[in-house]
Amino acid sequence: DYDEKTMADMEAAFAKKERRVELKQGFFSKNPGVYYVELNYLSEPASGRQYNTKSRYARYVRRIPNAAQDEPDEDKELKYFLQQDPHFLWRKYYFPLSVEDYTDEKNDEQAKEILKCSVCLYELTEAELLEKQKPQKTEQKKKAYAALPETQSEEGKQNEERKDKRTPKFDLRKAKQWVNSDTIVALNECAFGHYFHAKCIQKSLDSKRSCPQCTVAYGEITGHQPHGRMFVTHVKRRCDGFDDTKSSIQMLFEFPGGIQGERDPSPGKIYFGDVREAYVPNNRDGREACMLTRCAFKRKLLFHVGVSLTLSQENRIVFGSIHLKTKTSGGAHGWPDENYFKNFKNELLVKGITPDLLTEDEKKFVEEGFAHKK
Repeated sequence: DYDEKTMADMEAAFAKKERRVELKQGFFSKNPGVYYVELNYLSEPASGRQYNTKSRYARYVRRIPNAAQDEPDEDKELKYFLQQDPHFLWRKYYFPLSVEDYTDEKNDEQAKEILKCSVCLYELTEAELLEKQKPQKTEQKKKAYAALPETQSEEGKQNEERKDKRTPKFDLRKAKQWVNSDTIVALNECAFGHYFHAKCIQKSLDSKRSCPQCTVAYGEITGHQPHGRMFVTHVKRRCDGFDDTKSSIQMLFEFPGGIQGERDPSPGKIYFGDVREAYVPNNRDGREACMLTRCAFKRKLLFHVGVSLTLSQENRIVFGSIHLKTKTSGGAHGWPDENYFKNFKNELLVKGITPDLLTEDEKKFVEEGFAHKK
């Protein structure tokens, strides 16, 4: 721990996005010009390393948010809205099934066989259609139901003319705010024919943000990676296969132990802390891969609690479906690998992560590398 004046100096530098802080307060006043901290904004969350210019010894500096910063205001707001409406996050994607479209599906010999909720697999009934459900006795809801279309849209007429029964005739999306947990809905980015009870698809999307039938992504895909830190540092070791690149980027992942949550395999039980590392060459492709890895880490997609095959132990932090190179040379998990960057980007694409998500600072690092110090 640092004294209050030293921490104030580092916080002031952090607020200004400065790279270096000379340590000269308290204990450090006895050795002026010897100690400094280099702040690292590429790490997640931002961290630093303390250096001794005489011994050249370095150690990591971890910045710990105060209690007021632990839960951002937007997270508190989201929790409030979810308490009021469990469908809050997903309602904008709901496409209620109309009576006419339900009847068409019911009369189609092939379609009626799949007229079931794709999550619970129970048969969908006419009573669960939005137009058949009784609205609450409020003037707002009466007006909303009165606004439901009584005639086909132009698109619906065209669909009927070409006998395309896989496209809806009626668009009830404007009434999606009146969907309740038992209403039959589709999702607006999926092919027509995937139906769910609203409560079933809500719980499914809460767990995994994609259609359980066709895997189309909805919203930002996030995982349930334990709380941890990612340090991004420049190391002199070279990745095999990159003779024109003299150094590498080390990504160090640090996880303290903790208690498993509802989305972990054994809620309420402990999981063990761990430290993992990965490497990419310090060239443009490697730096882009590093920043994309950082994006995946922020979305909690890289690791999860599970069974370690290496240690044959449960309740360990293990890699997910995004593959990282854990060695600079040799083996299936090391370099060289001429197809790695292509395969890596494809794995990220499935999770909705692409280079266009990078911030301006991250893009600048990709192009300029560690020479970008300001």
